[in-house]
Amino acid sequence: MNPSIGIDILETLPNVQNVAEDSRFVVSVPSGVKSIRAIGLEMSGTAFDSSHVDTLEVLANGKPLQQYREASHLEVIQAYYGANVAAGRLLVDFERSHLTQAIDREKFLMGLADVSTFQIQGNIDGSTAPALSAYEQKTVIRRNGDNAPTAKLRNELGVFTKVKNFTHTLSGAGTTEIDNIPREAWLQALHLIQSSDVITNVEVWADGRKVWDASKARMEMVVEDAGRTKQASTYHIDWLLANELGGQFPLAGIQDFRLKIDHSGGATVTAYAEYLSTFSGI
Repeated sequence: MNPSIGIDILETLPNVQNVAEDSRFVVSVPSGVKSIRAIGLEMSGTAFDSSHVDTLEVLANGKPLQQYREASHLEVIQAYYGANVAAGRLLVDFERSHLTQAIDREKFLMGLADVSTFQIQGNIDGSTAPALSAYEQKTVIRRNGDNAPTAKLRNELGVFTKVKNFTHTLSGAGTTEIDNIPREAWLQALHLIQSSDVITNVEVWADGRKVWDASKARMEMVVEDAGRTKQASTYHIDWLLANELGGQFPLAGIQDFRLKIDHSGGATVTAYAEYLSTFSGI
């Protein structure tokens, strides 16, 4: 048991707006002295599931902290880390439950004590009579491990997993270099989700030094050795395979960061970068 963690609370979020076909829904989460483990979105209606949600964003004070081109891409990343992907629900999970140390997992909770507004937004497209309800899983973190009412609290936003996505085109068979992934803070992982499964090998170079080199087969074996679950049509580059903080790749100060991707054909690739970062930056 982690003595700095308060009681876990599961609570309905009543402020869910604009739930309609061809609209952008908004789930507002009240701010306050608390840390969010996850936000659950429960979808129902004649036809409404994750395939009908795109441009999904997590916003604090109006700024996107996490962005997903498609909600199904969020599910791909969650399934890679072993999370439960349930039909009819989207779980925006901030706690990195694969980390072995409770004190490490605690760092990634989304603290709202110094946040004015916190929202989940997404576009609804292709649904029929959609309905949406939401809930939050939250706790209160204490600074000194004292659970007494007078204990000092620390539930500010702090550091968290920032997720950004970037779309690239692989034209036919060959090698494509990607050199415009923003260099911010620490990079935890990259997930290359492909429209067709064509990536055969990826090298990652940082200031002329090779820091990753793996065929698709090697990548799949290495990530599964670490307890991950490889995902179809996705190439994973993961610097947290030891499941302990400290392994993230430091991007701050790197002048040249590029991927060299070998591919057997053409495809669209959506690259998801998971940063360990703060509110500032991209």
